[in-house]
Amino acid sequence: MSDTALHFSGVTFGFVKGKPLFENLSCSLSNNLDKGKIIALMGPSGVGKTTFCDLALGNRQPQQGIVRFEPTNA
Repeated sequence: MSDTALHFSGVTFGFVKGKPLFENLSCSLSNNLDKGKIIALMGPSGVGKTTFCDLALGNRQPQQGIVRFEPTNA
C-alpha cells in the first residue's frame, strides 16, 4: 500500500439555519505520519460527521475550497 495524504484546504460546505456546516476547513491526514493511530469522528447528530466523510470520498463537492488525495514522499 502506498503512502497517501488527504487534504482539506479552505473547504466551505452546506448551510444549517443560514450558517455553513463547514467554513474554511483546512486539515491534513496522512497514513504515513499517522501509522498506528486511529482517527474517530465523534459528535452529536447533525454536526457534519457523515458530510465530512462524503467530502473526503468525493460523494459531495465543496462549495468553496478543495479536497484532494496525494502521494507522500516518505
